[in-house]
Amino acid sequence: MIEKELCGIIIEKYYNDIFLFCFSKMHNSSAAEDCTQETFLTFLGKRNRLLYSDRILGWLLKTAEKKIMEYKRKNTNNHIDINDYADIIQDNNLNADSPILSIYEHLPHNEASLLIAFICCKDKEEKEKLASKNEMTLIALQCKVSRIKKKLYKSLNGNSLED
Repeated sequence: MIEKELCGIIIEKYYNDIFLFCFSKMHNSSAAEDCTQETFLTFLGKRNRLLYSDRILGWLLKTAEKKIMEYKRKNTNNHIDINDYADIIQDNNLNADSPILSIYEHLPHNEASLLIAFICCKDKEEKEKLASKNEMTLIALQCKVSRIKKKLYKSLNGNSLED
């Protein structure tokens, strides 16, 4: 068990280290601050089950890493998924406010057009026709579309899918 007085000393001693660790993973000071605070809230909540040792920094870093993953998981729900717009495109519900039009702001015109055309394909046969029209195999088309999607996700969401 870690006494209350010792908790204050530990927080003061390691707060900057944990913040810098979080910032190095997130590149956003506000998000890093949130994760740092969550880390120390968890520490305070579990202080009765922890023993003070040289390993306390390791425990704090491991907890911070979990808080970063939780933060990213919670905040990826706001990310745009281009596949959600397939129905809008297929129904021709495009208007000036349509989010799908922002694709053209984030990608070169030829890549945006190819991505939208691919999304509009209803089956494998249509995708094969699109590939042939673009003088490539279906597999090459799928790879190209995958790269375009990753590029678009990164542009729209500020990070890649793997983050």
